[in-house]
Amino acid sequence: MLKSLLPIAVLSGAALLSTAVLAQPVGEIVVHGNPPAGTEIKSQAVSFADLNVATRDGARILFHRIRAAAEEVCSPQPVEIHNLVDYNDYQDFAKCEYDGINLAVSDVHSRALSRYVDELRYR
Repeated sequence: MLKSLLPIAVLSGAALLSTAVLAQPVGEIVVHGNPPAGTEIKSQAVSFADLNVATRDGARILFHRIRAAAEEVCSPQPVEIHNLVDYNDYQDFAKCEYDGINLAVSDVHSRALSRYVDELRYR
């Protein structure tokens, strides 16, 4: 079974990517998003030691934990869109969240989790 922590990290730049991959502890997964320039880099660990990620229920619960962590590290999420600047902020948030979720799901290497995410995408 995989280690029980899945850090959600928002990083930028190829150098950070390769450094993070090389430095990650055994059994932990680092997920990378694409925040806009000048954005603070945040991370959050997601525990799934209590889940069987090979089952649909375990995959569903883990997905929602990953999504919540991605929302947190990509915050602040724009509440309302009144103008182009608000829209651009929303796009930045959505891309960061989307990338963080997709990379985390990919790094878990669970068919059930990947299937669950695919079902959500194609509804």
